[in-house]
Amino acid sequence: SIQDRGTITIYDPNLFIKNYGYPNMKLVKRKFFPITNVDTADVLIGLLPCGSSSIIIKSALKHDKDFMIALCDSCNRLEFFDGYDDDPNWPNNFIEQTRSAVEESNLGKLKVKYIKEVGKNYPIIYNDRG
Repeated sequence: SIQDRGTITIYDPNLFIKNYGYPNMKLVKRKFFPITNVDTADVLIGLLPCGSSSIIIKSALKHDKDFMIALCDSCNRLEFFDGYDDDPNWPNNFIEQTRSAVEESNLGKLKVKYIKEVGKNYPIIYNDRG
């Protein structure tokens, strides 16, 4: 079934806060932190969250939440595992490490899709419990 109601909460320290007229959209002008409360969330979604990608994934694993993340095209302080700063193959390594963590946490299988935008492939990773 398709969910037809709920609340979308957006965390971004660079948000320009104003009233958009959508009562179910909550804008939070700060980073998504490891201590961010996700109890009421059904799914965690990150759109090019760069350094927060690993934080979102860790939170999803810890709290048994589904997730979907469109990764950035560069390794901008990924904190999930050390050693990505100078690794030209970081996306594949990051995806494989995440794949193992998802399976170990019983969140299903990690799926990867790619979108091509402005000449670059952006990987979108998500867990699939199906």
